[in-house]
Amino acid sequence: MERQDFINTINDLRSTIESLRLTIATLQLTIKSLHDGENRYKKQASEYEEKIAGLIRQCEYLESLNKRHCKNRFSGKTLSQKHRTENKKKGRDEQTPDDVDASSHDGF
Repeated sequence: MERQDFINTINDLRSTIESLRLTIATLQLTIKSLHDGENRYKKQASEYEEKIAGLIRQCEYLESLNKRHCKNRFSGKTLSQKHRTENKKKGRDEQTPDDVDASSHDGF
């Protein structure tokens, strides 16, 4: 009996060792897949950071253009109707005799 108990104990230990080996292999695969996923997410994060930085630069550029436009358009000018000057071209029938060019008349 003693011998059979010893053989049973050894067989139990062998099965336990095999089970632990499978567990270790599974854990190693899990760790490897987690590292791969982490690297993939880091790469995506860096791509998104580059896109965000590009969009920020583009927004800053457009804001500077808008500020420059507003400064050129509205600086020193009033928006009230009475202070605006209109640069409308006068039609032919609205021209005064002073505006008519002398070269347009025939000298006959």
